[in-house]
This record gives sequence, C-alpha cells and structure tokens, in this order.
Amino acid sequence: MKLFVYGTLKGSVQYLTGKFLETATLKQHDMYRSGVGEFPFITPGDGEIKGEVYEIISLGIFDRIEGYPELYDRKEVTVYGDKKHKAWVYYVGDAQRPLHESKPKKITNW
Repeated sequence: MKLFVYGTLKGSVQYLTGKFLETATLKQHDMYRSGVGEFPFITPGDGEIKGEVYEIISLGIFDRIEGYPELYDRKEVTVYGDKKHKAWVYYVGDAQRPLHESKPKKITNW
C-alpha cells in the first residue's frame, strides 16, 4: 500500500513504518495553512501539491497521527513522479471543514 504525504509528514514516514519511493505531485488539489493551528491541509481545487510517496504496511499509525476521521479524511488518489502511483492521502473533506475554516491561508509549499 502507498501513502502520499505533504506538509509535516514529509521526511518522517520512513522513521515510522514506510519506505520512501519518490517525490511526486498530486494534481487538482490546493493546500492551506489552518487558521486554528500551524499545520497544512489540502482540499480538491485547481492547484498541484508537491509531496512524497512511501510504501507502507498499514494506515493505522497514520490514522492516529492525522486524527482520522475527525480532523482529516482520507482517499486513494493518483500521484505523478517518475512513475504514476495510486496512493492514500489525508485531506479535509466536508465533514472536517468546520474545524479548519478559521481564516485558512492558501499556500503553495510547506
């Protein structure tokens, strides 16, 4: 199973349970800095998100880190690096949006 990470998880997944595969881009999503804390989140949009792809065994530890499903939701997406990957990503869906809408600021990199 693969996981695409951005923001605060970049560079740290291999220390948890993952094997780094490559840097990649998630298309048609935008990144924001939460107005209720210093962390990023993504939503569907018209931008591109730069991140990293890891091979992982389970989503369990990441569900706990990301506060799934209360703080973040997750979905399987296609990301593009040297190869095309199907990978899981954590994002803010409609159910989580009220937690993040206190003046979020659109950003391009974290």
